[in-house]
Amino acid sequence: MNRPNWVTDEKQWLRDCRSVATACTDYLAGTLGLIEASRLLVSCAHRLREDRNSEFTFFIAVESETDHLPVGEYRNQWAADSLKAKDEEIHSIEEFYRRDAVAAATFLLNRFQEAEPSN
Repeated sequence: MNRPNWVTDEKQWLRDCRSVATACTDYLAGTLGLIEASRLLVSCAHRLREDRNSEFTFFIAVESETDHLPVGEYRNQWAADSLKAKDEEIHSIEEFYRRDAVAAATFLLNRFQEAEPSN
């Protein structure tokens, strides 16, 4: 992937491309859940001006639907009994979206892992 003409900070653009590739790789490997991956991808989508790309809009929708759920470091701030109910909801959502999420993550990984600095 070549750097788009609108990019003014190539280092940030490359970092965002690598972040997309890493989030997708980690999701596909099972080391990052769908909700956490979605949150990472949403932040990159806006900076990369990709928030209307259908694969990114999938993750934007998942993030929006799940913004009330505790994942990652935020889990430490929740009571154990509350986490149990939320974990069931998280599992259900991740199973429901798995097929579409794998397809979208695979597409984004293939696209963004090849980001190249300009010559």
